[in-house]
Amino acid sequence: MIKAIDVGCGGNSFILDWVHDYLPEWDGQVEITNMDGNEEVHPDILHNILTPMPKELKGQFDFAYMSHVLEHVPWRDSVSVAMEVASLVKDGGYMMVNVPSMEWACKEILRGNYDMSVMMTIYGGQDDEWLFHKCGFTKPALEVLAKRIGMKIYSLKESQVLIQINEKIYNAMQHTLFMRKEGNDLTLGD
Repeated sequence: MIKAIDVGCGGNSFILDWVHDYLPEWDGQVEITNMDGNEEVHPDILHNILTPMPKELKGQFDFAYMSHVLEHVPWRDSVSVAMEVASLVKDGGYMMVNVPSMEWACKEILRGNYDMSVMMTIYGGQDDEWLFHKCGFTKPALEVLAKRIGMKIYSLKESQVLIQINEKIYNAMQHTLFMRKEGNDLTLGD
């Protein structure tokens, strides 16, 4: 059984929506642990990601996933938070980070498009204390991040993401960074 952790997932994990695109051999064999700092979403593990990860969790997961979480961390802490999440991954394991595309938002502003999707990409939804963006990422910034946390980039791409506000849906773009922690290869059953 493949062990995965979704860090900052809120009430829902989207690991299964993504992992099979990158690791199809894991189909149907992923056990997901949810970690979040908000007790109201009832995570499996309640943890503030601005503090070190619990020692007993380090190196215990084949896959770590952070989707639209890292931009909510103060920019000065983003590398250390990513490094702590990477510490949860076994040697040979994988990590995926999804963040809003700052390149896309800047291009839209330069075109004169400053709609709700651009505002939310830059500033977050701001519906509550968890939904403010405190930093932003470009592809080069994510390349530096991967290097600083000791991961090898397997894929870094921009893709569409839908933002829903009330009944209206907006198009935006996100970066997906898929990385591997160097070490022994993981095979099913490890």
